[in-house]
Amino acid sequence: MNKKVKKKKEVKYDGTEDLEIKHVAYSNNIQQYVLLIILIILFGFTFFQALVYIGNYYEKKELEKNDNVVEIIEDKTKTVISNNGEIYKTLTIKDDNNHEDVILENVNKIEIISENTEEVIKKYFDIRYTINRNDFPRNFISTNDSDLLVRFSYSFDNESWTYLTNAITIGNTNISPVIGALYDLSGLTGNIRVATDYEVSSNPYENVTMYWKCETIFKYKEENLNKTFQAEFKINYKDN
Repeated sequence: MNKKVKKKKEVKYDGTEDLEIKHVAYSNNIQQYVLLIILIILFGFTFFQALVYIGNYYEKKELEKNDNVVEIIEDKTKTVISNNGEIYKTLTIKDDNNHEDVILENVNKIEIISENTEEVIKKYFDIRYTINRNDFPRNFISTNDSDLLVRFSYSFDNESWTYLTNAITIGNTNISPVIGALYDLSGLTGNIRVATDYEVSSNPYENVTMYWKCETIFKYKEENLNKTFQAEFKINYKDN
């Protein structure tokens, strides 16, 4: 009996399947690369945001530690006031420096940082010198040889200073300067209005720094030993 043997058909391989597999694998690799790039970008953005948050947090904490620093953030402007005007002095024999006067210097600072693109930014401040304790008796006549004197000045570079020479007020009393732009503080207590509604302005994208200085001068005399003086020199921000 003759059996019919079916001949197997030969199929020629043309490589098409491998090309398709490679194409699919290549497409998958591209997708993985794109996904990886997106993940890297998201991670970088998140990391940057975290750094900004941490920086702001520590900056805020630093400001909280220093009660003398006040930061006011408004639309496209930031104002920073640094007050270092605490004055507390008891004149003692240790201050004897060939019987020279004892001078305490305090400098406060205003910084205005503007990102405004359209207008000049104007800020207003009060400059105050508040005397809480004063053991130096009042003089009938104010002179530049008074036991207790003060001098006020301002600067925009912390080097060249302009001294105040106008009358300042405490309560209903005007205090006029004597020779050397000096004000006699003997016997005075209360809030001295050094400057009121003082204007500081900055142009768009301009940073302005202004310094205010007071020099409190104690005459070194034996009768002034153990006398105490306490005051605070301060810049107060005013809302526009």
